[in-house]
Amino acid sequence: MMHGATDDRHADSTGPPTELPAAITSAGALLGAWVRTTLIILIGLMTLVATAMAIVDIVRSGRVNISDVLLLFIYLEIWAMIVVEATTLRLPVNFIVYIAITALTRHLVGVAGDKSTTDVGLLVDAVAILVLVLAAVLLDWKLFRTSEKMRSPVIS
Repeated sequence: MMHGATDDRHADSTGPPTELPAAITSAGALLGAWVRTTLIILIGLMTLVATAMAIVDIVRSGRVNISDVLLLFIYLEIWAMIVVEATTLRLPVNFIVYIAITALTRHLVGVAGDKSTTDVGLLVDAVAILVLVLAAVLLDWKLFRTSEKMRSPVIS
């Protein structure tokens, strides 16, 4: 294209978007559903295998510590997220925040007794957990407000 020439393909960029043919839209929806279902199944299976491996490790060691319990909670939260997504077709973002909180707590518990851990490192972990807790509260509050509006009648 020459300098200064206009491109007619985008001349009417403010007009309505062009709709795809129904066959393409239907195929895309079918492919998306298949990919989503396949990934949910794979993530579920991987979570079950990881849980089983963690339990085997606990049994082999002959003891359970707080880090093991928190790891099992992480797997439980992942499983809960899978169930919610599979049954409602909505990905619960707040569950991801809960998983992050539990993972950071597990890390904090693991390094708290380590002599090489600095106070600054512990403080960074604690602040990160606090920020995630605030994010979780905001997400849950928004979810509560949204569901409350859906339940309560509109009064005019």
